[in-house]
Amino acid sequence: MKRILALVLFVPTVALAQSPFDGTWKTRLDSIQISGKPDVFELSNDVYECKSCVPPYKIKADGTDQPVPGHDYMDHEAVKVASASSIDVTDKKAGKLMFSMTQTVSADGTKLSTKFTGYSGAKPVTGAYSEKRVGAGAAGAGAAGAGAGSPDPFIDFS
Repeated sequence: MKRILALVLFVPTVALAQSPFDGTWKTRLDSIQISGKPDVFELSNDVYECKSCVPPYKIKADGTDQPVPGHDYMDHEAVKVASASSIDVTDKKAGKLMFSMTQTVSADGTKLSTKFTGYSGAKPVTGAYSEKRVGAGAAGAGAAGAGAGSPDPFIDFS
């Protein structure tokens, strides 16, 4: 009987033992590897298009909230041309800011650098990543969609 009582008293202690997943974790951004198709963006004549998004969409790049139907994480996006090689993007869901980022293309047009802030959790999460160009821009599209005839800096990054 004492053994059974000792076992019954011991079981809750085992049940309360820490899991190997308990704790505070920080993502090592340098360890992230992404597979799949490259990102394909186009910015031309003040229109921003995400051709690789699911579903793809095309909106005015005038800095105002534009409807983007069919996405679980946003229903509106605003794209603002900040300079000839940089855009600011904000995503909202039901009026709440969910995500913001600044994307900048390098002077030689081979690298897209992104700094972002995510607002879906209890505290904002910030980070940065870069992509390399793997395809040319649309014919006739210029820096940040200016139509200057050079390849669009926001096309085919991976």
